[in-house]
Amino acid sequence: MLVEPVPQGYHAETPRIISRHTVRLIDFMKRAFGAERLTCLAGRDGSIGHAEVRIGDAVVMTFDARPERPPTPGFLRLPEHLSR
Repeated sequence: MLVEPVPQGYHAETPRIISRHTVRLIDFMKRAFGAERLTCLAGRDGSIGHAEVRIGDAVVMTFDARPERPPTPGFLRLPEHLSR
């Protein structure tokens, strides 16, 4: 059985953003870019371990920073019609 390396609905490269406040980041992306939240998984401590949003035809993954993974800046280039 052949396994596709890129799941259907995703691109070969998926942007990832490590954030201090992933829930607030998702809310911002919803307001600013019309993002649709696909999944948001919280740990026992309430921190976000994995979240995905769809902006246009692209998926952006994000999660809360941890000591071993500090916050990182992210840059998203979007077509003008998606920039509200």
